[in-house]
Amino acid sequence: MRKSILLIAIFLSSLSFVQAQKLDIIPKPVSVQQSAGQFVLPSVLKITVDKKLKNSADYISTSISKNAGINPIVSTGRKHGKNTISFLVDKKLELPNEGYQLEINQKGIFIKGKTENGALNGLQTLVQICSAKEVKKGTVPFVKIEDYPRFDWRGMMLDCSRQFFDKQTVENYIDWLAYA
Repeated sequence: MRKSILLIAIFLSSLSFVQAQKLDIIPKPVSVQQSAGQFVLPSVLKITVDKKLKNSADYISTSISKNAGINPIVSTGRKHGKNTISFLVDKKLELPNEGYQLEINQKGIFIKGKTENGALNGLQTLVQICSAKEVKKGTVPFVKIEDYPRFDWRGMMLDCSRQFFDKQTVENYIDWLAYA
């Protein structure tokens, strides 16, 4: 009896890991809650960006356009309409700096960051979800993610002394670093 309870506990604790891997999210978020269903990106996609993220609006628009295949219309404000992607900065969030909450449901996509960098971290997670192998282009699964960096720095090692990499691989490596 104890063995079966232990096996069930191990299985249930590994569910968040399985969901994060299914979506190809790197690094693994602190909390992932995936539910059944998916949000279909409308042909006329609207993005609402907080005033604090106004300087990053072009970057946000380009990232979503490149990975979702839809050219969005960007506006500035704090109102979250139906079928929109909203980016909000909320200093009162109970998360560490650069933390964010990403929620995708039937109403739209909502990214709330504690700082501007936190909201942009949420964008990177959304881009990874949109480009995941299991996700059909033009749709994103319903998910609720809460994440923040566990360390002040993140890094990867490019060891060219043991393995030769061509120019394109090194450029891709730099892109991968930007996603993390």
